[in-house]
Amino acid sequence: MKKQEIEKSTFQYHQSGFHCAEAIVKSVVEAFAEKPIVDLPKAAAVFNGGVAGSREELCGALAGGLIAIGYLKGRTKPGEDLTDAKALANNLRQQFIDQYGATQCRKVLDHLGPQENSMKCKELTANVAGMLARLINKN
Repeated sequence: MKKQEIEKSTFQYHQSGFHCAEAIVKSVVEAFAEKPIVDLPKAAAVFNGGVAGSREELCGALAGGLIAIGYLKGRTKPGEDLTDAKALANNLRQQFIDQYGATQCRKVLDHLGPQENSMKCKELTANVAGMLARLINKN
């Protein structure tokens, strides 16, 4: 799936009521998984707003991206190789830091500045989904 399509679907999921982590998990896994799990956004449910709205922990958009990576590239048995999953996660994390200056929700929000109706978070979420799509497509 094209980067722009994933960004659009992620934005639409966020606009429809899914939060950042849920929107990314839903759109990225739908785009890249052989058999997407309909309930997978549930795994991301508490990762909005820096974990349960605290704004003190990991940005929900990055958390959602990492959950999607785990689903798509993670292992199902102990001892299986995690090299590709870790490399993809590290690349996403670094691109996120390069663009937003931090991974902590509060610091990212400060970087974004004032917003209305969470619009900047919705745009960030779509952008992070696009980053991840680009990385997956490279792989």
